[in-house]
Amino acid sequence: MTNLIESIVSEDLEGVQQAIDNGASVILGSKQHNLHWRYSFSSPIICAAFIGNVPIFNALLKAGANIDTCSSLWGTSLMVTVNKGHSKLFEFIMNAGADVNKKKSMAKQLFLLPLGGGGTLAS
Repeated sequence: MTNLIESIVSEDLEGVQQAIDNGASVILGSKQHNLHWRYSFSSPIICAAFIGNVPIFNALLKAGANIDTCSSLWGTSLMVTVNKGHSKLFEFIMNAGADVNKKKSMAKQLFLLPLGGGGTLAS
């Protein structure tokens, strides 16, 4: 069986679709010991936001993923997209109706602030 998170991280749209078709949850993340720590506990939609691949993100939404899922570490897919500077995915997420007011706890935001961000949306 194709692993959904691994397929997302490797930007394998066919593998993502196969995993979805085989019943992989687009809602719940799972611990993946063989992946980089930033993906290992993430939900599929948050992983897709990190990667910035619009077709994969769209496939997850079509399969029932919640665009406003909020990771306790990374925030929403919109926050991740902005932080990583994925301008095409940002536009897609905004057009798909993401809640711009959804946020993670302020304590976690303040804790992560010194860690810096990705790029900017100028790219």
